[in-house]
Amino acid sequence: MNKTIGQGAILVLLIFSTACKNAENKQNKSENEMNSQSTTETINKPEGSHIVNPLIATNDTRALITFLKQVFDAKEDRNALAISESDGKIFNSSVTIGDVSMIIFDRKEGWKHTPSLLQVYVNNIAEKLETAEELGATIVTIPTDFYGGKLARFIDPQGNLWWLYELGEYDESAWEYSGEPMEKENTEWSLDSDPKMTYIHNSLVEAMKKLNEFE
Repeated sequence: MNKTIGQGAILVLLIFSTACKNAENKQNKSENEMNSQSTTETINKPEGSHIVNPLIATNDTRALITFLKQVFDAKEDRNALAISESDGKIFNSSVTIGDVSMIIFDRKEGWKHTPSLLQVYVNNIAEKLETAEELGATIVTIPTDFYGGKLARFIDPQGNLWWLYELGEYDESAWEYSGEPMEKENTEWSLDSDPKMTYIHNSLVEAMKKLNEFE
């Protein structure tokens, strides 16, 4: 009798365990389907815009747009320009660099300077920097070798920090994670490990401090 009860109990446990596992699998499948649907969801947006778009609040929108046209060959959508009747400030403008559009507008009285941090892939990085500097930008990181290309930074006359990347032949595998657990000694990066990376890091630290000089 005891033996029969023991076998029955084991059978019940097995059935219960299987049911729980099936329920868990169904839940995981449902969650995966929901995640898949959310990532493939179609979102209405204007042509030329992305799901996420940068906005720049600046002291002089007109001057910044002129700067971006000369440095990055930016294109302005004049139909998007909107000016406040109360103070004459621009509260909306649309500018496109490459395949990304951004909104630029004037800061109102009492607004603090909020610098934008932007990354741009370019060709002829040295020429871009030279043009930017001639127009009043401050070079904070000179072109430095970085993952198969070169990286540089400048602060524009309105106090925004720009990352410029000029890539050579792109090798995606250099950026891929192998999936293997990282060794403990590789989880921390030392500033002494690579002089170029040290310079890239330290010049960013100093550049971020310089942004405090803008009002």
